[in-house]
Amino acid sequence: MKPVRRRSTTRPLIIPLLGVVVAALAPVPASAAPAADAPGSGLGRHDRQLLAEARANGDPTVTMLIAAKPGSSDAVARGLQGLGGRIGYHDQALGYLRAEVPTARAEKAAAVSGVQAADLDEVVPLDDPRPDGATVPTPFPPPDSSTPRDNPYMPVGRPGPPRSPPPTPPGTAAA
Repeated sequence: MKPVRRRSTTRPLIIPLLGVVVAALAPVPASAAPAADAPGSGLGRHDRQLLAEARANGDPTVTMLIAAKPGSSDAVARGLQGLGGRIGYHDQALGYLRAEVPTARAEKAAAVSGVQAADLDEVVPLDDPRPDGATVPTPFPPPDSSTPRDNPYMPVGRPGPPRSPPPTPPGTAAA
């Protein structure tokens, strides 16, 4: 008798199921409105906290690190100077500026036309990279007149291959 071949009833369900899975995993397009911390939208949350600390401490100026959009670093520099800022470093090829800006105008400085990103400079504390308990090693004393001519640190007493201990004669115990 010839075996009967059955059609799979699950095959027609697999393709629609895969389509649903792919659609569920597909990325959803972001809205056109810029986020608060998006590049070029002013200071981020951490920088606003640093600015609030500078205001509370009464600091007259803050140092800002600014990335300008390509080709607009000169215009950004003029805009910062117009706000009372002093340019400390300007690299036109990179579009990078470091400027001292009055604390009261830092948020306006971050929003100058042509600014791609702006951050307040800060000192980032780093942990001591030495392992716990590490001490400075005691230096090995240099050779002097009492150092024997033939020693393992300066093998100048005899040229040739290193010496090994003499073989133990058969029937004797090794020391």
